[in-house]
Amino acid sequence: KLTDKGSKLIVLHGKPHEILPKIIKELNVDAIYYERESAAPVKKADQRTLEAITKSDSSTDSSSNCQIHGYDTHTLFPLDTYVAKSKGGVAPSTYGVFTKTFQNLGPPKSEIESVANIDIPPLPPTLSSSADDLCKELNGGDENEAFKVIDMKLSSTIEILEQLGYTKCQEKLQNRGKGGIDFIGGESEGVALMETMMKRTKWIWAFEKPKTSPNALSVDTTGLSPYVKHGCVSPRKFFHELTKVYATCTTPSKTLSKPPVSLHGQLMWREYNYLMAYTTPNFDAMVNNPVARQIPWDDDPVILQAWKDGQTGYPYIDAIMTQLKETGWIHHLARHSVACFLTRGDLWQSWEHGAEIFEEELIDADWSINNFNWQWLSCTAHFYQYFRCYSPVAFGKKTDK
Repeated sequence: KLTDKGSKLIVLHGKPHEILPKIIKELNVDAIYYERESAAPVKKADQRTLEAITKSDSSTDSSSNCQIHGYDTHTLFPLDTYVAKSKGGVAPSTYGVFTKTFQNLGPPKSEIESVANIDIPPLPPTLSSSADDLCKELNGGDENEAFKVIDMKLSSTIEILEQLGYTKCQEKLQNRGKGGIDFIGGESEGVALMETMMKRTKWIWAFEKPKTSPNALSVDTTGLSPYVKHGCVSPRKFFHELTKVYATCTTPSKTLSKPPVSLHGQLMWREYNYLMAYTTPNFDAMVNNPVARQIPWDDDPVILQAWKDGQTGYPYIDAIMTQLKETGWIHHLARHSVACFLTRGDLWQSWEHGAEIFEEELIDADWSINNFNWQWLSCTAHFYQYFRCYSPVAFGKKTDK
């Protein structure tokens, strides 16, 4: 889309707080546009970058006119909106209360307009040069480059990933399609998958996430979670497309599923997860996390590694962890099963370790949702019926249909 507009995507590999101030200065940049992120680690990195830009901006004349524009497009509503609409300015601590707040806000805004429909100014002459020339110029001719420019016209994804510092990409990606979806990145792929799903009208009407199959060898849900997580598909667009499909149902009271198990409900649940993570300090840890129950977990690296490698001796658990390692995706009930097994169910290992491994392996790993669900499944927070466990034997048999 950028090429059609006479522009192109330029990927700079390095530390943002070092790169962007230099780019602004060298190219006399007028404005920076970025998407605000609610996850604490990214917020921290963004703040460091913005402070570096502001500092550089105040020390030089060349970048004094650079404007910074942030947008909240990764959620249905800006998270501060929920807080502002909540009683006493305190975010709701239960999904039921959150649902009322959400419904009182009305429909979410439409997604941001596609780049294909807007005018894009021409690239500065410097950015029209080759990647190598641009890299040398921005590094001031220094052989010890502060950063490098990734050529997105390379023939294969593997080459791009290797330039970005990833290793053994061919080996790691060779089984990614085993789950029935290749999860090829990008907006075009994500939108195409969403449009395919929207054609399954009766399936969407009746969709209830707990009734999908955790044992299916191919993706049994929409498969859109990686695309929404990585910004390839707008959650707002997804929400409004679902609204259109729901509107075609002639017997909504009998046919349409309801939140939280419906697809609309899943997007609302995502919002709630994001809001809890956004408003809770130290959300990815047990200590100094105000919503986390302080549990004296064991700490056994050998047990943890066996779980990660699918070597526990429980076939159902090991099959799930093998699928995770090979495909990067597992069903949400499969995630529940192995999370319960690792923590309160059997192995009594900290949920923080499990969350770290999921963050590493899942193609749709999302900091807010991941930590929320590990807290939930370990009965650390949000859910406290500790006696309700997923059997590592019986549950797999029950759902193996």
